[in-house]
Amino acid sequence: MGGIRIITIIFATVFMSCHIHAQIDAKLIGKWSLIKIEDSLDTISPPKTANYELIISDTTFSFSVGVNTCGYAAKTIKNTIIGAFAHCTEACCDDKVWKHFEKINYQGDFSLEDDGNTLIIVNQSGKVYLQKID
Repeated sequence: MGGIRIITIIFATVFMSCHIHAQIDAKLIGKWSLIKIEDSLDTISPPKTANYELIISDTTFSFSVGVNTCGYAAKTIKNTIIGAFAHCTEACCDDKVWKHFEKINYQGDFSLEDDGNTLIIVNQSGKVYLQKID
């Protein structure tokens, strides 16, 4: 019985320490607007007719991909954004708003430019540029 108690205590300690450290770099917290995505072939910008906003809290990312909204738990380790699988509403047809919506990926290595007003995320999709809006 003592062995199970020790394993439970160890598991709880590890779980709590992971949860405590699963936070976002404070410089990223706020609302951002997608400016453009650069890949090896092209630079694409979202249509001005739809909001492509990213809202970052201390533990989550939520964002629009045209018609639908997505969100996931996230954390930063050094200059890397790591997140779980995004859960999205399924209203309809994001591709009708912007055919490149599937290139939106807010995970990867990040840097801040322009006094923290431009967020650049580099990942397998290319470079994602966002501008701080609050």
